[in-house]
Amino acid sequence: MSEIINIEKIIEMKLTEHFEKRIKERTPYSDCESFLYDLKLHKGDMIHLTKDSNQLNRFPNLRNKFRKYPWSALLVLESLNIAMVTDGINLITVYNLINY
Repeated sequence: MSEIINIEKIIEMKLTEHFEKRIKERTPYSDCESFLYDLKLHKGDMIHLTKDSNQLNRFPNLRNKFRKYPWSALLVLESLNIAMVTDGINLITVYNLINY
């Protein structure tokens, strides 16, 4: 079951250096500020997934990401074609849904 995520909590999370690099590599954004701005605009579209979420069936290519990050959660924004990995404190990495 998906859980509603407070967008302010996400924006306050620490952006790891790895996450910032992946934003530039895997998304059309050149900086994190514009990325976070678009997150605010699309906050109603966000899906929070854990490894036990039923909605993970909609994203079978993301299921194996829990092998690499077993205690994490995925925050999926279909409207932006991205999935973010978080441990609840940090935004760890981002995936482009088109490539996965």
